[in-house]
Amino acid sequence: MGRFSAVGVDLGSVPVTVRADGWPGWSGTVQVDAATTAWLQVRLESGVTLSGTIRREDEAPAEGIVVTATGNTRTTWTSTATDASGDYRLENVTPGLIEVHANHRKRKGLGSESTMLHTSPGAHLTWNATLPLVQSIVGQALDEQGAPLKGWSVTARSANSGQFLYASTDSDGRFRLNGCSDLPYIVELRPAGAFHEDMPSAWESEVRPGERELLLRVTAQEKPSSLLVGTLVASDGRPVEHAELWVGSKVLQGFYQRRRTDESTGRFELGPLSPGEYEISAVAKGFPRQTLGSFELAANETRDLGEVTIETPGFLHATVRTQEGQVPQGLTAHLWLTKRGGRRIELNLKEGGRIRSGPLLEKTYYLALGASGCATKQLPVDIRAGQESELEVTLDAGNQRRIEFPILNGATSPRGLWVVVRDDEGNVIVMGGALRNDNGTSFSFSDSFASGTYTVEASCFEGLSAKGVLVVETLEHQSTAVEMPLEK
Repeated sequence: MGRFSAVGVDLGSVPVTVRADGWPGWSGTVQVDAATTAWLQVRLESGVTLSGTIRREDEAPAEGIVVTATGNTRTTWTSTATDASGDYRLENVTPGLIEVHANHRKRKGLGSESTMLHTSPGAHLTWNATLPLVQSIVGQALDEQGAPLKGWSVTARSANSGQFLYASTDSDGRFRLNGCSDLPYIVELRPAGAFHEDMPSAWESEVRPGERELLLRVTAQEKPSSLLVGTLVASDGRPVEHAELWVGSKVLQGFYQRRRTDESTGRFELGPLSPGEYEISAVAKGFPRQTLGSFELAANETRDLGEVTIETPGFLHATVRTQEGQVPQGLTAHLWLTKRGGRRIELNLKEGGRIRSGPLLEKTYYLALGASGCATKQLPVDIRAGQESELEVTLDAGNQRRIEFPILNGATSPRGLWVVVRDDEGNVIVMGGALRNDNGTSFSFSDSFASGTYTVEASCFEGLSAKGVLVVETLEHQSTAVEMPLEK
């Protein structure tokens, strides 16, 4: 019968992940209340098959590259490695929006590639990628008197690609970070045994790989020596227990010092921190992640923030129907933080076309909906603290249209392409990443549209862009794509 049970689970909205042989993973949530039995029906869909070839920048096949497809909730994933020809094949990938990464775990002179794909149950997709050849960052770590620092940890991270690299200093304090792309990095130095979330003792930003030796010097003035302390409370004044707090450094463009509040008092201590400007973020059970404020610290300072209040959340409950009043098949739903994208928040899909969110901050979000045979729709949703926002949505009939973005004038193929589509009133109705085609000379973007006229804009980090008009006169299937060339 496929029945299952679990006992001793926490109360509230409980995340559930299901895996079965021969099927893609499934994830969702179930509401568990005291002294009751919560029932959850899981419907497993046909998996997606993803295959392709990974090559090096010099066109040689890339063997041993790990290709991973991660589901939109980030709790289901499938991975494999390329063979001697650079080929790979992933089966039973969870349908929906998936993120695909290709990289060499041992960083053997190769960079990484990634893309976002919109998939449907049972689909067979191809994704090919070319991995850039990479370089090294070399340097030396010294103390304030000029003595070498042996066995210290050195990390490099790129804000552009999200890449992290690691090395240790030798007896002369020297280090080499292999596997760098031609991008700027923030290089950080920590004592042996320190965690990567601890503040670095020395750092350098805007570092590019090359032969120039980087000097990292630990000084008493910049060394972590300051503290931020306080008590986290809810809007009614009660302490928030077991909340997780992060300190974000504006100089280092990263988050450090993950700490939990005291289980009974909500008290927290963050540090030691280097002098500078920081912002605190918090996440707790029943609350959305949020920023609590910005603070500036001097060397050797202990700043008591007193009581810091975490915002009361709101929730979204929506019901979706087709024009005929039916429950849409293959429903997908998520929230964007802004009308042009930003962070994406996945929503819980219930039976009967119902949608439920987790805790949300008070603001305007943008709800994106899609379903089989329906036009993709995006609409603003106002969330208010302490309230449940109820929404009923009707999806118009629609059909798939494909847009091709060829790369002109021999320009280098970008790492990714972001597409925004607006209706004739200027409202954004769909946005997302385009798929790079097999030969690397074009990108394609597909989605479902109702009859009408749409403006399409595409852009990328490398400066290529395209703008054009998509006219949908009939909902009959069209195999011919609309072309919009990418140019500087």
